[in-house]
Amino acid sequence: MVLNARMVETVKPDPFKRVEVMAGQVEGLLLRVTPNGVKTWLLRYRGPDGTRRKLTLGRYPAIPLADARKLALQALGKVASGEDPMEVKEARRKERMETGLDTVAGIATQYFSATAINKKPKTVEYEKWLLTKHILPRIGRARLAEIRRKDVVDFIRAVGEDAGPRTGNYAHAVLRQMLNFAIERELLESNPASTPRVYETKTRERVLRDDELKRFWETTELALTERTVAVSPATSMALRVCTLTLQRAGEVAGMTGAEIDWGDRAWVLPADRTKNGRTHVVPLSDQALEFIRASIRLAMFDFRMQGEERAGTAASRLKTTLRGEYGGPLGDVRQDIVESFKGPIFPSWVRMGESVERHTLSRGMSRVLKAARIENATAHDLRRTGASMMASPRCKVSTEVISRVLNHTPASAPVTLVYNRYDYAEEKRAALQIWADVLTDIVSGKPARR
Repeated sequence: MVLNARMVETVKPDPFKRVEVMAGQVEGLLLRVTPNGVKTWLLRYRGPDGTRRKLTLGRYPAIPLADARKLALQALGKVASGEDPMEVKEARRKERMETGLDTVAGIATQYFSATAINKKPKTVEYEKWLLTKHILPRIGRARLAEIRRKDVVDFIRAVGEDAGPRTGNYAHAVLRQMLNFAIERELLESNPASTPRVYETKTRERVLRDDELKRFWETTELALTERTVAVSPATSMALRVCTLTLQRAGEVAGMTGAEIDWGDRAWVLPADRTKNGRTHVVPLSDQALEFIRASIRLAMFDFRMQGEERAGTAASRLKTTLRGEYGGPLGDVRQDIVESFKGPIFPSWVRMGESVERHTLSRGMSRVLKAARIENATAHDLRRTGASMMASPRCKVSTEVISRVLNHTPASAPVTLVYNRYDYAEEKRAALQIWADVLTDIVSGKPARR
């Protein structure tokens, strides 16, 4: 029997044993199918010394039938010339072991060099964070050929227990991609990370109540003025702007002065920083503008402190400067100077001249929520809370406008999207101002608007 492409695709596994099917056309080429359905191309041949050999060519469907036949013919050609493909492969494996390339850490370097160009910068940034924070510390030194499925499951559970189920699943996905890359580079024959998800996560529905929003806001104020919560001023301000603008935490964290259009009172998010890859204009409410201006003044003050110690005297000066509506050196900064600022609005206290990271906001949110005695909430829940409030009788904002505010991809037909270029700027501005006013009432303890 000679296999064709359709037969390779449909061949079924035996639940109790591995099955090997001769492919035909090329002598010795066969397809191995494991009980869990993994299909691998092998080549049986006799080496120059007459011993029987079995060479792994790669996995299907990464290597289709036609390519498997070409690889088999190339290997047989080497045998005919006196070479042994298995010995060549083993020599390469030993070389990789000596240089450390056959470890998770070794393949990680190659993986990011080869794949980063095809991914969004924020995706690469997050994957590298997972690598340095969770993957390398736990299994970075592990030899690729020695990793077992149990090792992978133990790794995912360790990450999940440390950083939550979603992060565990994301770390699993990155590890799986890295090991698939290793297979393509002939560093590995099968992927032990090709396992079902350890954690089945559900769509969150958490919406903060009025009293929780009030405590959240009061706690961020304590973080700003009293420093009784272990959260930087930049992070506290960023969390407030997240709440007022309802944009994603990662987008807010990376906000720069260059993205603020002071004339139109809007924040222009460039396409390379949005989830859907489209430029997004966020009208800024009076309250959002107030906190963005204050954040810029903080950022300017922070840059002036770069040559000083970050603890002790610097912390004391910061506490004094923040008191009283950000008066003193901050309040004296002229408005035109504030609006000429182009750098990160929420600067990192660790990486000078760069914005805070998305994960810094997540950690800061966790600390604020703990201090405020608010359970089971995340930074993303602020976005859902505001959107839900907009849809309620208190704001009466239409679903279409809310979707535009959140920068969700419209559900309209593609043809409709081509012709409908209206950006809902005025409706978005009105909606975000209504939400900001309602939030202000909640924080101040005023009765709910109807």
